[in-house]
Amino acid sequence: MARFQAGRASLDELPFWSLQHDWGRAGHDALVQLEGLTGRADQAEILTRIAAARTQPSQYQFNQAIEIRQAPGSAQTLARLMPVRPKGVPLPDDVFATLQPFQVTRWLEACNRTLPDGRPGCVLIRGVFSLDADGRTQAMVLYLDDRGRGRANHLWLREGGDIEVNEVFDPAADRWAVLPADAVAQALDGAFGIRPSGINALHIGDAILVPAN
Repeated sequence: MARFQAGRASLDELPFWSLQHDWGRAGHDALVQLEGLTGRADQAEILTRIAAARTQPSQYQFNQAIEIRQAPGSAQTLARLMPVRPKGVPLPDDVFATLQPFQVTRWLEACNRTLPDGRPGCVLIRGVFSLDADGRTQAMVLYLDDRGRGRANHLWLREGGDIEVNEVFDPAADRWAVLPADAVAQALDGAFGIRPSGINALHIGDAILVPAN
């Protein structure tokens, strides 16, 4: 508390849920003290987190509640950063609005990793992959993970706006898709094809990518 009030600790460093559930009377008193702070620009966020700490039954659910509140801005940022191939209509700002916060964070971090030529480490490829829906509701996202490897997910926009995200399988290698780092660059360059492979598959380099659903 003292470090926070002195400006030496951030809001994210305050253990709101633990103060409510693990620290007994001292923790409850600390939350009351936080409620009484005035003149702070982050006071509304402090009160929101205190309320969440008191109502969420676990630390995980508390974290999820906070992430979901923060996700809309991040989801809009992701939509603006994510390159789309084939080039054409950009993504609407709300396309990722129902995406789980952890997935928004994963792709957003990837987009902020840059390729050697300065382009973002992510790309969304529109196409008909699963034959149960048309190309307007499907895509594959290729992105760089924190080890610099290429990864892929199949994205399906369901009726009602919900997004389903699936892992991607490479039947040629008989494994879940792990791609060379330059796969993202190839996709950004348009060096890919979508051709039948039982169902339609994304062909990029030596890899053949199909949804695992």
